[in-house]
Amino acid sequence: MTPLADIDIKVLHVFCVIVESGGFGAAQVKLNISQSMISKQISHLETRLGMRLCNRGRRGFSLTDNGKIVYTAAKKLFDSMEDFRTEVSAQAGQLVGEIRIGINDNSASNPNNHLPETIAALKSRANEVRLDIRSGSNIDLESWLIEGSIHLAIGYFYHRLPSIEYQPLFDEVGSLYCGHRHPLFNVDDESEIRTMLATADFVGLHALQGDVKDMGITLNQTNITEDVDAHLLFVLSGNYVAYLPHHIALPLVEKGLVRPLLPEVTQQVAVFQLATLRGKEMPNIANVFIDELWANHSSYR
Repeated sequence: MTPLADIDIKVLHVFCVIVESGGFGAAQVKLNISQSMISKQISHLETRLGMRLCNRGRRGFSLTDNGKIVYTAAKKLFDSMEDFRTEVSAQAGQLVGEIRIGINDNSASNPNNHLPETIAALKSRANEVRLDIRSGSNIDLESWLIEGSIHLAIGYFYHRLPSIEYQPLFDEVGSLYCGHRHPLFNVDDESEIRTMLATADFVGLHALQGDVKDMGITLNQTNITEDVDAHLLFVLSGNYVAYLPHHIALPLVEKGLVRPLLPEVTQQVAVFQLATLRGKEMPNIANVFIDELWANHSSYR
Protein backbone atom coordinates (compact mmCIF):
# COMPACT_ATOMS: atom_id res chain seq x y z
CA MET A 1 0.00 0.00 0.00
CA THR A 2 1.31 3.46 -0.88
CA PRO A 3 1.80 5.99 1.96
CA LEU A 4 -1.32 7.83 3.12
CA ALA A 5 -1.75 11.35 1.80
CA ASP A 6 -3.60 14.25 3.43
CA ILE A 7 -6.74 13.38 1.49
CA ASP A 8 -6.63 9.84 2.90
CA ILE A 9 -6.47 11.21 6.45
CA LYS A 10 -9.55 13.34 5.76
CA VAL A 11 -11.44 10.37 4.35
CA LEU A 12 -10.41 8.26 7.35
CA HIS A 13 -12.06 10.91 9.50
CA VAL A 14 -15.21 10.62 7.36
CA PHE A 15 -15.09 6.84 7.81
CA CYS A 16 -14.87 7.20 11.62
CA VAL A 17 -17.84 9.57 11.67
CA ILE A 18 -19.87 7.05 9.63
CA VAL A 19 -19.03 4.24 12.05
CA GLU A 20 -19.84 6.34 15.12
CA SER A 21 -23.08 7.57 13.55
CA GLY A 22 -24.20 4.07 12.64
CA GLY A 23 -24.43 4.62 8.89
CA PHE A 24 -24.20 6.97 5.93
CA GLY A 25 -27.54 8.71 6.49
CA ALA A 26 -26.81 9.89 10.02
CA ALA A 27 -23.24 10.81 9.09
CA GLN A 28 -24.53 12.99 6.25
CA VAL A 29 -26.04 15.40 8.79
CA LYS A 30 -22.87 15.57 10.90
CA LEU A 31 -20.52 15.98 7.95
CA ASN A 32 -22.82 18.32 5.98
CA ILE A 33 -22.06 16.61 2.67
CA SER A 34 -24.27 14.54 0.39
CA GLN A 35 -24.66 10.80 0.83
CA SER A 36 -23.40 10.22 -2.73
CA MET A 37 -20.21 12.16 -1.91
CA ILE A 38 -19.73 10.14 1.26
CA SER A 39 -20.14 6.93 -0.72
CA LYS A 40 -17.54 8.08 -3.28
CA GLN A 41 -15.06 8.95 -0.53
CA ILE A 42 -15.43 5.57 1.16
CA SER A 43 -15.08 3.78 -2.18
CA HIS A 44 -11.88 5.78 -2.76
CA LEU A 45 -10.57 4.79 0.68
CA GLU A 46 -11.39 1.11 0.07
CA THR A 47 -9.52 1.26 -3.23
CA ARG A 48 -6.49 2.91 -1.59
CA LEU A 49 -6.40 0.34 1.21
CA GLY A 50 -7.22 -2.60 -1.05
CA MET A 51 -10.02 -3.94 1.15
CA ARG A 52 -13.74 -3.66 1.71
CA LEU A 53 -14.49 -1.73 4.90
CA CYS A 54 -18.26 -1.84 5.26
CA ASN A 55 -21.48 -3.27 3.94
CA ARG A 56 -24.17 -0.80 2.96
CA GLY A 57 -27.51 -1.34 1.32
CA ARG A 58 -31.03 -2.49 2.09
CA ARG A 59 -29.84 -4.61 5.00
CA GLY A 60 -28.30 -1.57 6.65
CA PHE A 61 -24.78 -0.53 7.56
CA SER A 62 -22.23 -2.90 9.08
CA LEU A 63 -18.45 -3.10 9.29
CA THR A 64 -16.46 -5.92 7.78
CA ASP A 65 -13.71 -7.52 9.87
CA ASN A 66 -11.20 -5.36 7.99
CA GLY A 67 -13.37 -2.32 8.62
CA LYS A 68 -13.29 -2.94 12.37
CA ILE A 69 -9.49 -3.14 12.28
CA VAL A 70 -9.18 0.04 10.19
CA TYR A 71 -11.59 1.93 12.46
CA THR A 72 -9.63 0.99 15.60
CA ALA A 73 -6.32 1.88 13.93
CA ALA A 74 -7.72 5.19 12.67
CA LYS A 75 -8.89 6.19 16.15
CA LYS A 76 -5.42 5.43 17.52
CA LEU A 77 -3.90 7.49 14.69
CA PHE A 78 -6.08 10.53 15.44
CA ASP A 79 -5.42 10.24 19.18
CA SER A 80 -1.66 10.12 18.51
CA MET A 81 -1.87 13.16 16.23
CA GLU A 82 -3.71 15.09 18.93
CA ASP A 83 -1.18 14.03 21.57
CA PHE A 84 1.61 15.26 19.27
CA ARG A 85 -0.08 18.63 18.90
CA THR A 86 -0.58 18.87 22.65
CA GLU A 87 3.07 18.03 23.41
CA VAL A 88 4.40 20.55 20.91
CA SER A 89 2.13 23.25 22.35
CA ALA A 90 3.37 22.39 25.85
CA GLN A 91 6.97 22.93 24.73
CA ALA A 92 5.95 26.41 23.66
CA GLY A 93 4.57 27.05 27.15
CA GLN A 94 0.94 26.91 26.04
CA LEU A 95 -1.82 25.16 28.00
CA VAL A 96 -3.70 23.92 24.95
CA GLY A 97 -4.61 20.54 23.56
CA GLU A 98 -7.02 17.71 24.27
CA ILE A 99 -7.66 15.71 27.43
CA ARG A 100 -9.49 12.41 26.97
CA ILE A 101 -11.35 11.28 30.09
CA GLY A 102 -13.39 8.16 30.79
CA ILE A 103 -15.94 8.05 33.59
CA ASN A 104 -18.57 5.64 34.89
CA ASP A 105 -22.15 6.18 33.79
CA ASN A 106 -24.58 7.88 36.17
CA SER A 107 -21.95 9.54 38.37
CA ALA A 108 -22.45 13.16 37.29
CA SER A 109 -25.18 13.81 39.87
CA ASN A 110 -23.08 12.53 42.78
CA PRO A 111 -22.49 15.57 45.05
CA ASN A 112 -19.08 14.17 45.96
CA ASN A 113 -18.02 14.20 42.31
CA HIS A 114 -16.35 17.57 41.75
CA LEU A 115 -15.47 17.00 38.12
CA PRO A 116 -17.65 19.98 37.02
CA GLU A 117 -15.68 22.31 39.31
CA THR A 118 -12.44 20.83 37.99
CA ILE A 119 -13.49 21.50 34.40
CA ALA A 120 -14.44 25.08 35.27
CA ALA A 121 -11.09 25.67 37.02
CA LEU A 122 -9.14 24.27 34.08
CA LYS A 123 -11.07 26.32 31.52
CA SER A 124 -10.37 29.48 33.50
CA ARG A 125 -6.64 28.75 33.16
CA ALA A 126 -6.59 27.24 29.67
CA ASN A 127 -9.53 28.36 27.57
CA GLU A 128 -8.31 26.57 24.43
CA VAL A 129 -8.22 23.13 26.02
CA ARG A 130 -10.57 20.52 24.55
CA LEU A 131 -12.18 17.89 26.77
CA ASP A 132 -13.28 14.55 25.35
CA ILE A 133 -15.36 12.92 28.09
CA ARG A 134 -16.78 9.49 27.38
CA SER A 135 -18.74 7.21 29.73
CA GLY A 136 -18.56 3.45 30.04
CA SER A 137 -18.28 0.45 32.30
CA ASN A 138 -15.20 -0.27 34.39
CA ILE A 139 -14.03 -2.78 31.80
CA ASP A 140 -14.47 -0.15 29.06
CA LEU A 141 -12.47 2.41 31.03
CA GLU A 142 -9.59 0.03 31.72
CA SER A 143 -9.51 -1.11 28.08
CA TRP A 144 -9.46 2.49 26.84
CA LEU A 145 -6.59 3.31 29.22
CA ILE A 146 -4.51 0.35 28.09
CA GLU A 147 -5.05 1.02 24.39
CA GLY A 148 -4.24 4.72 24.91
CA SER A 149 -7.54 6.19 23.73
CA ILE A 150 -8.02 8.06 27.04
CA HIS A 151 -5.52 9.74 29.38
CA LEU A 152 -7.33 9.03 32.65
CA ALA A 153 -10.43 7.32 34.01
CA ILE A 154 -12.71 7.84 36.98
CA GLY A 155 -14.72 4.85 38.13
CA TYR A 156 -15.66 2.27 40.74
CA PHE A 157 -13.03 -0.36 39.98
CA TYR A 158 -13.56 -3.60 41.88
CA HIS A 159 -10.36 -5.29 40.72
CA ARG A 160 -6.83 -4.12 40.06
CA LEU A 161 -4.82 -4.52 36.85
CA PRO A 162 -1.04 -4.35 37.37
CA SER A 163 -0.56 -1.96 34.43
CA ILE A 164 -2.96 0.62 35.92
CA GLU A 165 -2.48 2.84 38.97
CA TYR A 166 -5.62 3.42 41.06
CA GLN A 167 -6.01 6.28 43.56
CA PRO A 168 -9.13 6.96 45.70
CA LEU A 169 -10.91 10.14 44.65
CA PHE A 170 -14.45 10.40 46.07
CA ASP A 171 -17.22 8.31 47.68
CA GLU A 172 -20.60 7.17 46.45
CA VAL A 173 -23.10 6.14 49.13
CA GLY A 174 -26.02 3.81 48.44
CA SER A 175 -28.22 1.13 49.93
CA LEU A 176 -30.74 -1.55 49.05
CA TYR A 177 -33.99 -0.36 47.39
CA CYS A 178 -37.26 -1.74 46.11
CA GLY A 179 -39.87 -0.18 43.83
CA HIS A 180 -43.41 0.88 44.72
CA ARG A 181 -44.87 -2.21 43.01
CA HIS A 182 -42.77 -4.60 45.10
CA PRO A 183 -44.37 -6.54 48.00
CA LEU A 184 -41.71 -5.10 50.34
CA PHE A 185 -42.63 -1.49 49.64
CA ASN A 186 -45.18 -1.19 52.45
CA VAL A 187 -43.49 -3.51 54.95
CA ASP A 188 -41.95 -1.77 57.99
CA ASP A 189 -41.12 -4.62 60.35
CA GLU A 190 -37.37 -5.35 60.16
CA SER A 191 -37.73 -9.05 60.90
CA GLU A 192 -40.38 -9.43 58.18
CA ILE A 193 -38.22 -7.48 55.69
CA ARG A 194 -35.28 -9.80 56.36
CA THR A 195 -37.49 -12.86 55.88
CA MET A 196 -38.96 -11.58 52.62
CA LEU A 197 -35.54 -10.55 51.30
CA ALA A 198 -34.41 -14.18 51.49
CA THR A 199 -36.77 -15.07 48.63
CA ALA A 200 -36.93 -11.71 46.78
CA ASP A 201 -35.09 -11.57 43.46
CA PHE A 202 -31.94 -9.49 43.92
CA VAL A 203 -29.86 -7.82 41.21
CA GLY A 204 -26.25 -7.71 42.36
CA LEU A 205 -23.00 -5.98 41.55
CA HIS A 206 -19.73 -7.86 41.09
CA ALA A 207 -18.10 -5.16 43.18
CA LEU A 208 -20.39 -5.71 46.18
CA GLN A 209 -20.45 -9.50 46.21
CA GLY A 210 -19.84 -10.68 49.74
CA ASP A 211 -20.50 -7.31 51.37
CA VAL A 212 -24.19 -8.01 51.94
CA LYS A 213 -23.49 -11.44 53.48
CA ASP A 214 -21.10 -9.80 55.93
CA MET A 215 -24.05 -7.75 57.20
CA GLY A 216 -26.07 -10.85 57.97
CA ILE A 217 -28.65 -10.42 55.22
CA THR A 218 -29.69 -13.35 53.05
CA LEU A 219 -30.43 -12.39 49.44
CA ASN A 220 -31.61 -14.42 46.50
CA GLN A 221 -29.28 -13.17 43.76
CA THR A 222 -30.76 -13.91 40.34
CA ASN A 223 -29.05 -11.27 38.18
CA ILE A 224 -25.70 -9.47 38.07
CA THR A 225 -25.10 -6.24 36.17
CA GLU A 226 -22.68 -3.34 36.58
CA ASP A 227 -25.01 -0.81 34.94
CA VAL A 228 -26.81 1.50 37.37
CA ASP A 229 -29.55 2.27 34.84
CA ALA A 230 -30.21 -1.46 34.55
CA HIS A 231 -30.45 -1.74 38.36
CA LEU A 232 -32.97 1.10 38.40
CA LEU A 233 -35.08 -0.52 35.68
CA PHE A 234 -35.14 -3.80 37.61
CA VAL A 235 -36.20 -1.98 40.79
CA LEU A 236 -38.90 0.08 39.07
CA SER A 237 -40.37 -3.10 37.55
CA GLY A 238 -41.46 -4.10 41.06
CA ASN A 239 -39.94 -7.57 40.71
CA TYR A 240 -36.44 -7.01 42.08
CA VAL A 241 -34.47 -5.37 44.85
CA ALA A 242 -31.06 -3.85 44.12
CA TYR A 243 -28.43 -1.45 45.35
CA LEU A 244 -28.85 2.12 44.12
CA PRO A 245 -26.70 5.20 44.81
CA HIS A 246 -28.57 7.66 47.02
CA HIS A 247 -27.99 10.55 44.62
CA ILE A 248 -29.96 8.65 41.96
CA ALA A 249 -32.58 7.11 44.24
CA LEU A 250 -33.55 10.08 46.45
CA PRO A 251 -35.49 12.03 43.78
CA LEU A 252 -37.48 8.84 43.13
CA VAL A 253 -38.05 8.36 46.86
CA GLU A 254 -39.61 11.83 46.97
CA LYS A 255 -41.97 10.80 44.15
CA GLY A 256 -42.93 7.62 45.98
CA LEU A 257 -41.47 5.35 43.31
CA VAL A 258 -38.78 3.59 45.38
CA ARG A 259 -37.89 3.15 49.05
CA PRO A 260 -34.71 2.09 50.87
CA LEU A 261 -34.70 -1.24 52.68
CA LEU A 262 -32.97 -1.34 56.08
CA PRO A 263 -30.76 1.62 55.09
CA GLU A 264 -28.82 1.60 58.36
CA VAL A 265 -27.85 -2.03 57.72
CA THR A 266 -27.51 -2.16 53.94
CA GLN A 267 -25.70 1.14 53.34
CA GLN A 268 -22.59 0.78 51.20
CA VAL A 269 -19.81 3.25 50.53
CA ALA A 270 -18.20 2.79 47.11
CA VAL A 271 -14.88 4.54 46.57
CA PHE A 272 -14.43 5.97 43.08
CA GLN A 273 -10.84 5.85 41.85
CA LEU A 274 -8.70 7.95 39.55
CA ALA A 275 -7.04 5.46 37.18
CA THR A 276 -4.02 6.18 35.00
CA LEU A 277 -1.72 3.93 33.01
CA ARG A 278 1.28 3.07 35.15
CA GLY A 279 4.60 4.42 33.86
CA LYS A 280 3.07 6.28 30.90
CA GLU A 281 4.08 9.91 30.46
CA MET A 282 1.03 12.08 29.91
CA PRO A 283 0.70 15.43 28.13
CA ASN A 284 1.32 18.43 30.36
CA ILE A 285 -2.27 19.60 30.03
CA ALA A 286 -3.49 16.24 31.39
CA ASN A 287 -1.18 16.60 34.40
CA VAL A 288 -2.54 20.11 35.00
CA PHE A 289 -6.06 18.69 34.89
CA ILE A 290 -5.17 16.00 37.45
CA ASP A 291 -3.70 18.65 39.76
CA GLU A 292 -7.00 20.54 39.55
CA LEU A 293 -8.86 17.29 40.14
CA TRP A 294 -6.98 16.68 43.40
CA ALA A 295 -7.48 20.29 44.46
CA ASN A 296 -11.25 19.81 44.15
CA HIS A 297 -11.29 16.38 45.85
CA SER A 298 -9.45 16.96 49.10
CA SER A 299 -11.05 14.20 51.20
CA TYR A 300 -8.47 11.61 50.12
CA ARG A 301 -5.50 13.98 50.17
